[in-house]
Amino acid sequence: TETPDGVDMLKAVDNGVLSAAYQAPSMSEVADERAEEAAEQEDLTELRSRRANAIADAIDAGDTDEIHAEAAEFVDTANEKADVADSAVNQWLEDVAVSEAMNDPDMTPEVAEAELEVATVAYDEAVDSAESLHEQADADAAAMTEITTELQEKATEQQAAIEDALAAGYTMEEIQAYMSAQDQAGERQTSSRRTTQADDDDPLLKIFDAQKAVQDLLASATAVVADAQASSAAASRADAVTALLSQSKAEAEAVVEAVDDPVM
Repeated sequence: TETPDGVDMLKAVDNGVLSAAYQAPSMSEVADERAEEAAEQEDLTELRSRRANAIADAIDAGDTDEIHAEAAEFVDTANEKADVADSAVNQWLEDVAVSEAMNDPDMTPEVAEAELEVATVAYDEAVDSAESLHEQADADAAAMTEITTELQEKATEQQAAIEDALAAGYTMEEIQAYMSAQDQAGERQTSSRRTTQADDDDPLLKIFDAQKAVQDLLASATAVVADAQASSAAASRADAVTALLSQSKAEAEAVVEAVDDPVM
């Protein structure tokens, strides 16, 4: 008679009537065995993955396409090994769920189907939520990239303005003194600069404008980066929840299949 992996069926004859009961495997023994296998596999996988990534990073400065390809292939292999380890753990969890269900006197096909429906709804909702959070994370990441690029451009303009002022004969001490005076002016910067520097072509005024643009962008960039970090973390948490609910759904499906099997 076929039984789930790791599940033994005990038979007994009482007054000529054959009865059967399913005996769950020793959870501690099975858990220890699976955990040891998974730990060994994951340790090896982690080592290989770190080594492969280190190789790839080490050769980034050179034109070694062949080695790059080998390193990338090694990383892919390591990731595949990690997937195998995860699969083994998930299969063990399904076996445990089936074992518990087969020994539950209240378990019926109807109960199993109802539990599967609940698990499916929860998983589907998690998938939808994760998708929405990833869309937000992508949008926030794009906004962060955009403002970072703009900030780099403004910083380049500021540096160019400083170099122009130096080329025009100003010393670095004079430039720093001017910028310090503008900083101390505070809210009076906008009006005072137009009063003292009426010529928009003045090199010092260009430095002031460039610096103000950088400062304004920095204030905005701080909020944008915070949003991007928060949405990325939320998307990662949603992925973790989805993975857990996916496993719960798989266990419920395994139970339904076992309960509906007339052989079982």
